[in-house]
Amino acid sequence: MNLLETFSLINTQVVAMHAERLGDPGNNQPLHAKVDLSLTPRELTHQTDGLANYQIQAQLKVTGYCGQENGPDRVDVFIAETKWVAEYRQFQGERLSFETFSEHHPLLGRQLYPLMHVHLMTVLQQLGVGYVQLPIDLTHLQSAINPGGSLPAGYRAH
Repeated sequence: MNLLETFSLINTQVVAMHAERLGDPGNNQPLHAKVDLSLTPRELTHQTDGLANYQIQAQLKVTGYCGQENGPDRVDVFIAETKWVAEYRQFQGERLSFETFSEHHPLLGRQLYPLMHVHLMTVLQQLGVGYVQLPIDLTHLQSAINPGGSLPAGYRAH
């Protein structure tokens, strides 16, 4: 089921933001970024027109480092985390239950992630690590998104 065919994004709000420069990548050191996206559906108590309104709490965390992820040569360069709340309103069809919404909500990450990405890239530029390239879309990850709504552990962007 494609929730984007029956729900529209009506509001987003950044509820938390943290970014910190932890170290220097050094000369000619490749910088790696581990990207973790988690999505959590929430049922809203107010409904309109008999159609559903639901919320997604989204958290995007990016950790930048040099060296091997679990190796002794690892040097953490930055950490950035942003938390958002997105509200969706059903615009057609019979009222969709929260259970069905919850089952299919990971697809909405494909709509939320680019918004979060743009916001986070501005913050990374301010930290002086704007040269880090994160994936701009989750297309190639759609089949890998966990049922709980998060990307698989250890997903990395270079």
